[in-house]
Amino acid sequence: MATSSSARDELFRPVNQGRMSEVIIEQIRLLIRQGQLKPGDRLPAERDLCERFQVSRVTVREALRVLEAAGLIEIRVGARGGTFVTAPTSVRVGEGITDPSPWCASGPTSAMSPTCVSSAPMRRRR
Repeated sequence: MATSSSARDELFRPVNQGRMSEVIIEQIRLLIRQGQLKPGDRLPAERDLCERFQVSRVTVREALRVLEAAGLIEIRVGARGGTFVTAPTSVRVGEGITDPSPWCASGPTSAMSPTCVSSAPMRRRR
């Protein structure tokens, strides 16, 4: 069920255009949509994602927060923690994968804006 480490290395490409967190979000959403990342798959650690995307940790964290708010990933803390792709629900299939932020009616591009993201329902895990 999980993607092998060497195959996963090829899934992520460095980012160098536009708002970098948006590009990371789109890349991960595309991998989920194409089935290259499946429910239960663990994403690489933040530090590894920073190296692969060639961005700062803040940028990766911003992208992960948006994806978690959209219900596409779950961030778990602790010994068995990490970032995991979530299983799609009927609502997520209709909204979360096709539109990263269903609570923003203005569309997918502006859905990544800080205003829209900050108004999205967020769950904190500690």
